[in-house]
Amino acid sequence: MTVDDGVILVGDAAGFTSPLFEGGSHLALWSGREAAGVVAKAIAKGDLSQEALMGYELAWKKRFPPYHKILKGKTALYELTDEEMSIMARCLPDELGNMSPLQKLGIGLKILVRKPVLLTKKVISVLLSFGYSRAKHFGW
Repeated sequence: MTVDDGVILVGDAAGFTSPLFEGGSHLALWSGREAAGVVAKAIAKGDLSQEALMGYELAWKKRFPPYHKILKGKTALYELTDEEMSIMARCLPDELGNMSPLQKLGIGLKILVRKPVLLTKKVISVLLSFGYSRAKHFGW
C-alpha cells in the first residue's frame, strides 16, 4: 500500500526500484509527478483521505512493470552458474526491446538447445525480467 490518509509514498520510499538492476530514477520522477497531481486535486476538494488519494496507487499499478515477476527473474539469475550465464549471454542480442515475440521465442529455444538444464533453472523468468527492466522506459 502506497497511500493512506494524508500520505503518499513515492520513489524509493514506495519501493520503486528495479530488483534486477537496482535503479529507478524514472520511476521516482514519474511517481512524484503523479502524486503531485493527485494531491493537488485532493487539496482542492478538501479531502486527503486514503480513498481520495487512491488514484495514485491505481495509476502506478497500471503503469509500472510487474515487480514480482522481475524479482522472480532476479532470483533465478542469481542461481545460474558462470558457465550457464555465459551460454545465455552468447545467445542474446544487444537489444531485447525491439524484438518480436517470435524472435524472443527463438532466443529462448536457442538457449535451451545449448543447455537444456536451464529450463529447470527458470531461465525463462530471467529473460522475462530483462524484458520488463528496460532503461528506455523505466530508468533501469
